[in-house]
Amino acid sequence: MTPFYIKKSIKTVIMSGAMVVVVILLFFSNIITVQGQEVIPTNNTVGGGFNNSATGNFATVSGGAINNATGPSSTIGGGGNNTASGPGSTTSGGASNLAEGFLSTVSGGLNNVAFGKDSTVGGGGFNVAAGEGSTVGGGNENEASGFRSIVGGGGLNVAKGDFSYIGGGEGNEASVRSSTISGGFQNVAEGISSTVSGGDNNVADNFITTVSGGNNNKAGGFGSTVSGGRNNVAEGELSTVSGGDNNVASVEGSVVGGGAFNNATGFRSTIGGGNKNKAEGSFSSIAGGFINVAVGSQSTVGGGQENVADGDFSVVSGGIQNTASGFASAVIGGRNNQATGKNSIAMGEDANAKKDRSLVINLGTKKVSSKNVGEFLVSSNSFTLQIGKKKATINKKNIQNFKDLLNKKDRRLDQIDEQQSINEQMQLHIKKQDIRINKQLQAHVKKQDEQINEQQQQINEQQAINDEQQQQNNKQQQQIDELNRMMTNIVARSSE
Repeated sequence: MTPFYIKKSIKTVIMSGAMVVVVILLFFSNIITVQGQEVIPTNNTVGGGFNNSATGNFATVSGGAINNATGPSSTIGGGGNNTASGPGSTTSGGASNLAEGFLSTVSGGLNNVAFGKDSTVGGGGFNVAAGEGSTVGGGNENEASGFRSIVGGGGLNVAKGDFSYIGGGEGNEASVRSSTISGGFQNVAEGISSTVSGGDNNVADNFITTVSGGNNNKAGGFGSTVSGGRNNVAEGELSTVSGGDNNVASVEGSVVGGGAFNNATGFRSTIGGGNKNKAEGSFSSIAGGFINVAVGSQSTVGGGQENVADGDFSVVSGGIQNTASGFASAVIGGRNNQATGKNSIAMGEDANAKKDRSLVINLGTKKVSSKNVGEFLVSSNSFTLQIGKKKATINKKNIQNFKDLLNKKDRRLDQIDEQQSINEQMQLHIKKQDIRINKQLQAHVKKQDEQINEQQQQINEQQAINDEQQQQNNKQQQQIDELNRMMTNIVARSSE
């Protein structure tokens, strides 16, 4: 971008030098040559100053030095070495400024150029308003080249897209239609209606994408959002990264709330936070923790470390190095537990629920695993039953007595009834637990849908704003056309 401004500056200096020569000649002759014929300018005015000239019809130079108003109905208020060459153009002051476009304006500053139709440069230095209706408010080496584009200030900013906007900052580029950069450093908005609010080295490069701030973030998916943080990427359609460091939401509807080095690759998957977590399954969820993986569809990891929810609808609530690989299986915390059977549950340490619908609880020091479908296995140093104030404990000293009692053929029927009641209560507990897990999953999916609906509403609101802006632009264009017609009539009458 810098070479462009150097060339423009050299061009301006050469042009200004040539105009000085013309001004000196006109100062003595006051004659214009048009297509080989000498024509005396009409109704032009030089109010004062030094070596000023008004060579266009109805042109005015109020004061200053070495100013040249060559365009019809052009105006120079003052300053030095300024040029107003476009019809109806205005240079209010400053030095070495050029208003070249039809109805263009340079209010002041140094080496500013407004050569787009109805373009404006408010001040600053080495700024260019090249697009029709474009505006550069000030700053240094800024360029507004898109239709109705705006650069408010700052330095080395470029608004290329039609209706693009850059508020300030340095080295920012809004390159496509209706793209916006509020400020910051070296940010890029290259998607239609994309927005970068601030920060540095952020990129919003797809339709209605948003980067709110931070450092080196990218919103690349349709309607995607990165709220802040550093080195975050939202690549999926309608994906979101709220913050953190080096997080990625790569597929449609995926979300990473924060943390670091998290990756949500499953459809509408979610990672709340933590570090180095991966949500790979559709609608999978990881609340937090470290190096956890949710692979199965609608699988969940609550937290902990190095846990894996591999089966569809599987759950690992926490702990360390646990795996729930069976369909709708669950590991309730602990360490190194596995729930591999369908609808199986494991908890404690080194418990393996291999068989379908088995529940394995290991409170001992050796590995245990289920061997039968529907088995309820508990391994511990002792087992205590308490009803009211009464309790009975089974341990390695009396376990044989308990086994013999169960093997007796004449054991009382009420003992069987009590055992059956215990089994029913356990099944009821398992059923309630399944209901609770399903409710949590349904609530999570509902929350995801609400977020997507909210984002869709934001998209509709943005579209309404764009439609309203288009109507305003059409109305302004009609006004410009009418003004152009009036100017043409004025010039025509003056020629008569």
